Amino acid sequence: MIYQRRIPSIVAVLLSPGPGGQRTIEYDTVSDRYVNFVETEVLPRISRDYQVAFTTDPEGRAAFGESSGAAAALTMAWLHPNLYRRVISYSGTFVALQRSRHRTERRMGFSPDAHSQLRAQAAAHLAARERKRSRRGVTR
Repeated sequence: MIYQRRIPSIVAVLLSPGPGGQRTIEYDTVSDRYVNFVETEVLPRISRDYQVAFTTDPEGRAAFGESSGAAAALTMAWLHPNLYRRVISYSGTFVALQRSRHRTERRMGFSPDAHSQLRAQAAAHLAARERKRSRRGVTR
């Protein structure tokens, strides 16, 4: 379909987590730190090194993840719907998994259950928005 120009070119950017216990800090923290890393460091470097132009249209962008990566994808779209409007959450882990969870939460100003609560709110909001969008596309 891309060759026939029926759909635009698609670029998938796949990132490995940092070393050791970094995965839980990067993926399970409800903040815009990870999306800022992707937007200010990863995508500009790919654009520079491989001459790839990424769309700025949030309808043409998606975040995908599984397990803790699904939580990161959801957080990216929840905190920046101006950048990401499509999320694929495969077997998402929406609980606070951080090893030093309480210390991190205190530093960020969250209560012990804040991560789970925020993710549950985000998931409910995105599911409701998608149901509304799909109803609009259905003709009766």
